Amino acid sequence: MFLERIGGKTVVLPASKDELPNCIVITNVPDEVFNNIEQRANFSRLFTEVEENVHFDFLKSFKFVSLHSTTRRVRLIFSSPENATTAKLIVQHLSFNGQQLKAFFAHSLFVSFPN
Repeated sequence: MFLERIGGKTVVLPASKDELPNCIVITNVPDEVFNNIEQRANFSRLFTEVEENVHFDFLKSFKFVSLHSTTRRVRLIFSSPENATTAKLIVQHLSFNGQQLKAFFAHSLFVSFPN
């Protein structure tokens, strides 16, 4: 990554395509997706149309409870930044079971331990 001044502001730009995120996190996911096999399949199908082998992490510990509903988060890892971008664009205009979904890019974290 490198820094560049754009419009009087300093921004971080990727040096190559390899530095672009291939992962998105979806918020406001209805609780039913975590508790109902059919709802999970319907939700997953939205993204397997973008990439058949997308990896799903259903993050049960990220729970938001409001007066009317309970929502959680799902992390999706794609094989390419282009597929992650496509999925994010789909989510921007999508309501699932009455919940307006939101998404943001995330980088996959690789941790290695010395032997």
